[in-house]
Amino acid sequence: MKKLFYLLLMMAVAAASGYFGMRYYLNQKAETVEVVDGTVLLEKVQRVAKMITVEGYFSELYDHKDYYSYDISIFRKKAILKVKGKVSIGYDLEKMEFDVNPVKRELVIRYFPDPEVLSVDTDVSYFDIQEGLFNSFSEEDLTKLNFKAKDLIRQKANNSDLMLQAEDQANDIRDLIIFIAEESGWTVKEWTRIEHEEFLYKKDTLIRDSLIR
Repeated sequence: MKKLFYLLLMMAVAAASGYFGMRYYLNQKAETVEVVDGTVLLEKVQRVAKMITVEGYFSELYDHKDYYSYDISIFRKKAILKVKGKVSIGYDLEKMEFDVNPVKRELVIRYFPDPEVLSVDTDVSYFDIQEGLFNSFSEEDLTKLNFKAKDLIRQKANNSDLMLQAEDQANDIRDLIIFIAEESGWTVKEWTRIEHEEFLYKKDTLIRDSLIR
């Protein structure tokens, strides 16, 4: 929560600075007020396009074994990997769908994305490696093991309560977007999921009808 608080504080300072800077600019070039201000709003939204709300730390042992035909030592290879990972979960706001109306100075959020894994940082160490006379690890095998170990951490994160914790922070992100917009003199409206689904249905219907014609 402290990290989120400091992030919000920094964004608030940046938004306020942009606001007063824009006030000065608009006073100098009044005839371009709508176009310029609309562009600035979009830039501010894009600057917080990816926001990490929750970080989880995992430590797992990944046990791999494969063999040719018979599970005996000369045909078998196995490895135990110790995997430590940091998973960052949050919101990719580039997936957010919105409309900007410069005339009404209105930002309409049509779709707010669900939380997702934004990054996975792993540290893999080989705890134990055993190779058979006719079955050994190649560089490609080790690369695949590293990938599978990283994927294991990702799965653990998806099955943990981190997603729920990230969902709890969604309102803070919405408040931040509203703050940035309102500091620039805009209003923000948000559709419900039902409204968005109806919008997509109507859009798909229009596309199908146009193809039939």
